[in-house]
Amino acid sequence: ETRNVIIQSNFALEASYSKTSAQVFLEFNVLEGSEEVFLNGRQLKKDVDYIIDYLSGQVTILNQEAFAPNANLEINYESGAVFQLDKRTMLGFRVEYALWEDSFIGGTFLYFNEKPLDKRVKVGSEPLRNTIWDMNARLRFRPYFMTRMVNALPLIDTDEPSELTFEGEVAQVFPNPNSLNNDATGDPEGVAYIDDFEAARRSVPLSVMRRSWYPASHPLRIPEGNNPDLYNEDDWRGRIFWYNPYQQVPIKEIWPNREVNSKVANSVHVLTLEYDPRVNNFRRGDILPEKTWNGVMRHLSAGFSSQIQTTKFIEIWMKWTGGGPDATFYLDMGQISEDVIPNGKLNTEDKPLFGTGPGNGVLDEGEDLGLDGIAKPDPPWRKGAGRTAEPWLADEEGYDYASKQYDWWDLNGDGEQEPDEPFSTDNYSYERGSYEKVNGSEGNANDEGGRFPDTEDLNGDNSLNTSNNFFRYRFRLASPEDSIKYIRGGQDNPSGWRLIRIPIEEPFQSVNKPEITQVEAVRLWFTGADAYTVAQIAQLELVGNEWVEDPIIDPVSGDTLIYVTAATINTFDNPEDYDPPPGVAGEVDPITDIRSKEQSLVLELLDMPRATEGQLIKSLRRGQDLREYRRLKMFVHGGGRNPQALADHDIEMFLRFGSGMSGANIGYYEYSQRLSPGWGGNEIDIDLDQLTALKQRMRSGGESFQVLPDGDVMKIVGNPTLGNVTTYAIGIRNVGRDIRKDDGIEVWVDELRLSGIRKEPGLAMRSSLSAKFADFMDMRLDLSQSDAEFHSVDRRYGSTESKIDATLNGKISLGKMFNPQWGINLPLSGNVKSTLKIPKYTENNGDVRTSAVADPDRINIWKRFPEMAFEKSVYRDRYLADENGNPVIDSLTGRPRQDPEAWGVDSLFSTTQTFSWRINFSKKKTSPNWLVKYTLDKLSANFDHAENFNSSINYQYQKRITQGAKLSYSLPFEQSEIRIYRWAEKVPLVGTKLAGSLFNYKPTRLAFNIEGTETRRSEKARNSFERPSYELGLTRSVATGFRPFQHLSFDYSYNIQSQHVREDSTRQLILFNDQPETEK
Repeated sequence: ETRNVIIQSNFALEASYSKTSAQVFLEFNVLEGSEEVFLNGRQLKKDVDYIIDYLSGQVTILNQEAFAPNANLEINYESGAVFQLDKRTMLGFRVEYALWEDSFIGGTFLYFNEKPLDKRVKVGSEPLRNTIWDMNARLRFRPYFMTRMVNALPLIDTDEPSELTFEGEVAQVFPNPNSLNNDATGDPEGVAYIDDFEAARRSVPLSVMRRSWYPASHPLRIPEGNNPDLYNEDDWRGRIFWYNPYQQVPIKEIWPNREVNSKVANSVHVLTLEYDPRVNNFRRGDILPEKTWNGVMRHLSAGFSSQIQTTKFIEIWMKWTGGGPDATFYLDMGQISEDVIPNGKLNTEDKPLFGTGPGNGVLDEGEDLGLDGIAKPDPPWRKGAGRTAEPWLADEEGYDYASKQYDWWDLNGDGEQEPDEPFSTDNYSYERGSYEKVNGSEGNANDEGGRFPDTEDLNGDNSLNTSNNFFRYRFRLASPEDSIKYIRGGQDNPSGWRLIRIPIEEPFQSVNKPEITQVEAVRLWFTGADAYTVAQIAQLELVGNEWVEDPIIDPVSGDTLIYVTAATINTFDNPEDYDPPPGVAGEVDPITDIRSKEQSLVLELLDMPRATEGQLIKSLRRGQDLREYRRLKMFVHGGGRNPQALADHDIEMFLRFGSGMSGANIGYYEYSQRLSPGWGGNEIDIDLDQLTALKQRMRSGGESFQVLPDGDVMKIVGNPTLGNVTTYAIGIRNVGRDIRKDDGIEVWVDELRLSGIRKEPGLAMRSSLSAKFADFMDMRLDLSQSDAEFHSVDRRYGSTESKIDATLNGKISLGKMFNPQWGINLPLSGNVKSTLKIPKYTENNGDVRTSAVADPDRINIWKRFPEMAFEKSVYRDRYLADENGNPVIDSLTGRPRQDPEAWGVDSLFSTTQTFSWRINFSKKKTSPNWLVKYTLDKLSANFDHAENFNSSINYQYQKRITQGAKLSYSLPFEQSEIRIYRWAEKVPLVGTKLAGSLFNYKPTRLAFNIEGTETRRSEKARNSFERPSYELGLTRSVATGFRPFQHLSFDYSYNIQSQHVREDSTRQLILFNDQPETEK
C-alpha cells in the first residue's frame, strides 16, 4: 500500500542549485520611478545599466559588472500594492446602552472607502467602498438559586456565586468591491483591467549616449546594390564623429503629440552622427565617396541577450539630412569582431603589468596614446575649414610616409608607415559646440567617464574577439520603397523625425552563421553616400511584446508557421494613423499633470491560408479570479490602418482565456465574432454568467458551444474555470480566401477589462450561552454562522463558503463530592463540536455556483445543519443499486459504485464532528496516613478519549478515534546531611572549610511514568475504498537524582519510547523493556 511505503520510508532527497541570471523579479506593480539599483554601492542608470518592467516587476541587468562572482547588487523599490492608493477613508460610530452591571446593548456602523491614484486599476487592486452595520448585546445574571442547586448535592457545601451569561451579535456588510467606474467606455458598475495594452510593448534601449558607443570594426562584406551576395572587403573609411549636442532636442519636435510642462523634462538627448564620405582614411583621391564606410559599435551584456530572444522589431526614431540617392544605414547584430585596427592584435592603452597579460585597468602616466599607440598629430582632412573645403590628399601634398609626421595604423608592427597603412585620426579635444575630435582616444584622460584606458576589448574578457556571425539590417535613407516598408510613424512630422521599424526576422543579410541567442554586439554604419550626412537618433530600441506568437507546426512539412504577429500603435508614435476607441484616452498623471500615450495591441496578419488561425498568447505568473464580475469586454478595430481591406476577406476574431491553450493543461473559454471595418460593431462583450451556464449544460450532456442571437459564438474546450485564469489568447481565424502579408490587414485591440462587479451583501451572526454553577460545574454553548459573502470592512471579498459552527463545552469538579480534607482533585471535562460548510462554487476555484445545481432547500445552511451536525449517517455509503436493489459493482475496482444522485449536492459539503472527554486525578493535600502519603499522594493520572469525523469534497469520510492514559509517581526525599570531614578540621588552610561541608546520603527524588496513546484512523476518498490504520505508542521512564554536596548534583533518567506497537501487544503495557516489534 502507498501509505505503508510512505510510513516506512525514512529517506529524503535534497538538492541545491544556483546560477547567474540577468533577471531579478520584484513584486507586481512596482511604482514607476521608485526603484533604486545599486551595484557595489554605485547607483545604476535606468535604460543604461538596467531596464525594468514596472507591471511584472522584472528587472533586467545590462551592466556586465553585475555578473562578477563577488558583485553586490541591491534594489530598493516601492510596490503599487501598498502605495497605489491616493486616499483611504474610514468612518464609524458606536452607540451603547448600559442595562445593568456587565450588561449592555449596542450598535456599530462602519464606512470604508478607497480612492485610487491610478484611474486604470488592474484586477486584484480595485478600490473598495464597503459599509457594515453591527448590533450586539450581553446579558449577565447572578442567580443564587443555581448555587442552592449545587448545595443540594451530597457532600457539597459552597458559597461561590453562580453566573448565567448570554451574548449575541449580528452584522451585515454591503460591499462595493470596485468603486471605480468609467461611463465613457460603458462600464458604470465597476471596471478593472486585465490588460489595457499600455505596457504590451517590451523594449530594450541600446542607449543614445555618446560614451556607450565606440569606433566600429570592419563590417565584412560591404554590400553593393540590392543583392546581398554582391559585396566588397575594402576598408576605406570616411570621416565620422558622434556626440550628444549640448543643446538637447525639444520633446515636442520629435513627438508633437506628447504633452510637456514645467514639472517634467521638456527635451531629450539625441545621438548625432556626422559622416563625410568625400574624405577617407588613406587620404587618397581615387577612392569614390560611395565606396567608403564608417560607423560605431557597442558590446551588449548578458542581460541584453536574454531580452533579444523575444525581440520582434528594431525601432529607431531618427532624423537625417544629406547622403545622396544611395546613402544606406546598416545595423549589424550578433557576434562582431572587436578588431577595430585590423591587425589581429588586441590594441589597448592598458600596458601589461609584467610584460605580458592584462594591465591594471587604470590609465597610468604615459599610457594615454590612443588605440594606435602612436603619439603623433592627426593628419588634416581638408585644406581649409568647413565641409566644402578641398580634401587633403597625401599624393597631391607629396607626403613623405617615411617622415612619420602624422598618426597612422601600424598594421604590420614594423614602426614604419607604408602607403597601404591608413592614417589615424584619434587626437581628443572638446570645446562646447565643437565635437569633431570628441571621440579621440589619444589625450582623452579628462573626458567624462573617468580615467580608464581605451581598448578594443569591449566585453572586458582580456582578449580580442574576432568572430563574425551577425544579422544585418538595412535602411536606404532616400529609398521610397524602404520608407513605405519600414517607416511606421512621424510621416507628418514637420521636423523630419521618423519612426523606423524593421522586423527582426527579416534581415537583409546573414553573415556566416548567426544565432539570435548569441547577440553580443551591435554596429551602426553608413555607406553608399556621396555627400555629407548627418543622422540624429532619439531612440534606438529592440522591441518585443508580452503577447507572444503561437507557432503552428505544419503536419505535412514539419515547418513552423506564424500567421499573426504582435506590434503596438499609439498616439505618440503614430498620431497620423491611430484614433483610440470611443471614450478612451491616455491618463493624466496626477503628479506631473501630463497625459500619457494611449496604445493598442496590433495583430498583423501574415500569409494566412484559408481555414487557418493564428493567435497571440499572454501567460500570467499568478492566476486571476474573474468570478466576481459579470462581463468581460474588449474594444476591437477591424482592418487597422487599412480597414477597407476587410471588404475582400472574411475573418473572425476570437478571445480565449483559461488554464492553457494546448498540451496537458488545455482548458479555455472562447468567444468569437466576425469582424467589420473600424471600431464600431466589433466590441467583444461576454456575459460570464452565460459562459458558466453553458458549462453546466455541457456537464449535463449538452453541447460545448452556443450560438448567440447576433451570430457570435461561445465555446468551451477542456475544463476551464473563471476562478484561476492564467492564460489569455487573442487570435484571428480566416474563414474566407487566402490572406497575403502584402494585403496589410491589421486588427487592433484595446482595453481588455472586466465590468459589472457583483455587490452581494453578506450576513454573519454569533451567540453564546454560558452557565457557571458556583465552583462545581461550568457549561458553555456557542453558535456562529457566516455567509460566503460576509467579510470585514477593509476586505474585498468574503470566503468561498458559508459556515455554521456549534460548540458545547462542559467541566465538572467531581473532587467537590469528596471530603475536602482529602484534597482530591478530579475534574471531568467534555467537548462536542460540529461544523458545516457549504461551498459557494461546485469545485475548488470553480465558477459554477452551487445554487445553480441544487434546490434552495438543499443548500439552506440552517435547514441542513440539524441533520448533518451530529448524525453519523452522513458518512455512510450510498451505493448505486440495480433494478433488483443489489449494489452495482464497478468493473475496474470490483467494488460497489457510489450513486451520484443519492449523494447529490451533499458531496460538496464539508462537515466536522468532534466528541471528546477527559478526566484527571491528583491530590492537593498531604495525608497524615504514611501509607497514603507515599502512595496516592504522590500519584497523578489522566485518561482522555476523542472522536473526530470529517467529510469534504474529496473525502467521503475521515475518522480518527484517539484515547490515551498516563500514570505518574513522583516521590521527593527529605535531605539528610552529615559532616563526614569533621576529622579534617585541623588541616592547615582548608581544614576549617572542609570540616564544615555537609554530605547528603539520600536521593533527591524518585519518579516513574508510563503513558500510552492509541489511535485508530480510517479514511475513504470518494469513489474509492477504505484505508484503515492503527497506532499504539508507549512511553516509559524512570528518573532519580543525587546531590551529595551543595554544589554537586547528579541526575539520571531512562526513557523507552515505542511506536507502531501491534494491537495485540498488550504485554507492552506492563513489560518495562523493548520488544522486537517496537522502534526505539
